[in-house]
Amino acid sequence: MPGYFSWLTRPTEIFKCLGTHCPGGPPGACEGGRLGPTCHDCAAGMYWADEECRTCEVSMVAAWIVGPFVLLLVMITAYYVTEDRYKARAALRECATIGGDMLLAFLQNLGILSLVSVPLPETLNMLFEWSSLFVLNLRSLGFSCTVRDGMQQYVISSISFLIVVVAFPLLGYVTQFCSCMRNRGWNWRFYKTICVTGKFLQSCFTLMCNIGLAPFMCFRHPNGSRSIFRYPNTFCGSAEHGTMQLFGVLVLVLSFTHFI
Repeated sequence: MPGYFSWLTRPTEIFKCLGTHCPGGPPGACEGGRLGPTCHDCAAGMYWADEECRTCEVSMVAAWIVGPFVLLLVMITAYYVTEDRYKARAALRECATIGGDMLLAFLQNLGILSLVSVPLPETLNMLFEWSSLFVLNLRSLGFSCTVRDGMQQYVISSISFLIVVVAFPLLGYVTQFCSCMRNRGWNWRFYKTICVTGKFLQSCFTLMCNIGLAPFMCFRHPNGSRSIFRYPNTFCGSAEHGTMQLFGVLVLVLSFTHFI
């Protein structure tokens, strides 16, 4: 039956598929080259894009390796462009920053709506698919080319927030020992560093809540087992699920620290 999957060796053990990648027919059938009990993953060395599994390119893997260094540059830039004083009248740069934060929040909300399985016009589907990148739905960007396992993908996505929060004060601490930066007044000040860190947490609040709650949303298969909604090939109650819940709680706690 379309929308369901069973193994060739266990044809009576039925799994429910999310989406249209389980065509039905003989046991073990998946569309687009997908694998797993819910036809959610691609084979090793491949990623999901344009409704099919595509071969990972060297440039895509290299981009994911360079990505952390780009993030580091963005963090350093964020400190120097952030206003460190309150003013009676907002400057143009501050207004642009506020507008950018509002746009980011809007795109994150659209990305969350893209996770809802409802039929939409093609133009809206393209918009929602693009906005899903802002909730770290990185499948179409080849995240599986570097990290294939769903649990590992989730852990890396979760721990990236903690790394950024720790990296900000660490960078500020390092600048205090660089005489060339102190002489030019480029060393980071403590309160401004805390302010920038809080601003990051505030901007990513919706995203962090979405990621933190992901391992706690499961759906049931006809055979009685349950899968995580965002990671259908990971079963609820498994050791991988427990690890994901642990990091989910960590992200949720971290997301509320900017209120302190």
